[in-house]
Amino acid sequence: MLTKLQDQSSGPSNRIKIDLLIRNAWILTLDDNRTEYNPGFVAIKDKRILSVGELGNCSNFVAKKEIDGTDCLVLPGLVNTHTHAAMTPFRGYADDMKLQEWLFKHIFPAESQYINKNSVYWGTKLAIAEMIRNGITTFADGYFFVGAVAKAVKECGIRAVVGQGILDYPTPDTPDPKNNFTTAQNFIESYSSFSDRVYPSIFCHSPYACGQQTLIRMKELTSCCNALYQIHLSETKNEVKEFEDKHHTRPTLYLKDLGVLDDLTLVAHAVWVNEKEIEVLSKHGVGISHVVSSNMKLAAGVAPLGQFLDAELKVGLGTDGCASNNRLDLLRDADLSAKLHKVWRGDPMVVPAVSMVEIITRRGAQAIGLGHEIGSIEKGKVADIIVVELHKPHLTPLYDPYSHLVYSAKGSDVRDVVIAGEVVMRDREILTFDEREVIGEVRSISNKIRSQQI
Repeated sequence: MLTKLQDQSSGPSNRIKIDLLIRNAWILTLDDNRTEYNPGFVAIKDKRILSVGELGNCSNFVAKKEIDGTDCLVLPGLVNTHTHAAMTPFRGYADDMKLQEWLFKHIFPAESQYINKNSVYWGTKLAIAEMIRNGITTFADGYFFVGAVAKAVKECGIRAVVGQGILDYPTPDTPDPKNNFTTAQNFIESYSSFSDRVYPSIFCHSPYACGQQTLIRMKELTSCCNALYQIHLSETKNEVKEFEDKHHTRPTLYLKDLGVLDDLTLVAHAVWVNEKEIEVLSKHGVGISHVVSSNMKLAAGVAPLGQFLDAELKVGLGTDGCASNNRLDLLRDADLSAKLHKVWRGDPMVVPAVSMVEIITRRGAQAIGLGHEIGSIEKGKVADIIVVELHKPHLTPLYDPYSHLVYSAKGSDVRDVVIAGEVVMRDREILTFDEREVIGEVRSISNKIRSQQI
């Protein structure tokens, strides 16, 4: 059934006036009790959830706009905990090779040649279009020329943790690494009040690409402004071995000793971490982004997701950038992740579907430090919500909604997307920006890359 989005502002004066009412849907709140309402409603006012409950309790609301969720699942917007959005122009650019070769011989040189404010702006907008279409309402990012990333985020109406990329090597936006701190500080200060959907952050590339002083100073900067500190950690076996040979300790223990691990630290990948390291990450409240597709494509390894969950770590799912995934579809990655860990552990009960849905919603929100604002449909939280249409052959019949979301659904089943109470996609049409214009601009950028490709 198509969305019914219509003006409902007239009505008896004793009814509560709201901005948006979603009704007649199967509501998965993803709260602590995994409360469901079928059929249910969600009432939204001033960007936040005013009420959620059984359908019969919504008659006292009168809404400016309404979405009919008949034959639909309604759940919190999906949270992509690790990506490099602006890398969409490199989708398929350098596939089927080892990580270090891919990174140092292809990606870093390509970035130095083609990455600028313009390519970052349009590349990010293309990623946002793809993510919105796949039900992703929040993403954690790390890249360069991040002012352009923030601009794209604000214009498109999505929510993002925008991380200034930091390496102790020349980068596209900071040719002299001596200026890293100034670059990071200027970004944090300039964009702290830029938009209520933009959260400035610092992304130190990795323990091997950033020296001690860089890692420490960047953490001091993020701590001063309550911002998220992001870093790649233990992605490949060789990376960890080389690090141990040089520093005589494990990467996680090294970061612990530097004092950069706490509840506002997010580590991406964490493939080659041992039990002691998992214990350290858990003790310090660190968030983890499990990046299953990229790990598989680059043969980095299989992260111990089951052990992360057993240790009650804040775990989210990340797509990584399009250069190493190549799609930004969390529902597809949720399916991959659940199945991979079952076969890896030889246990069909590990990482059940309901846990996987939590990982791409409430757990992911917690991992990036936004669990108090998003990740579940609860009164007072920001209204980031998606509507998944069920009237399709591959989604029929329906017994368990969590199983359906992980093992049957795909990003293209997301019909409507609401971010901060604003309908940004209706009936698969993005309303906040011109998707065709974005595709055209990125095609122009890719044509230039193709013409000069070595």
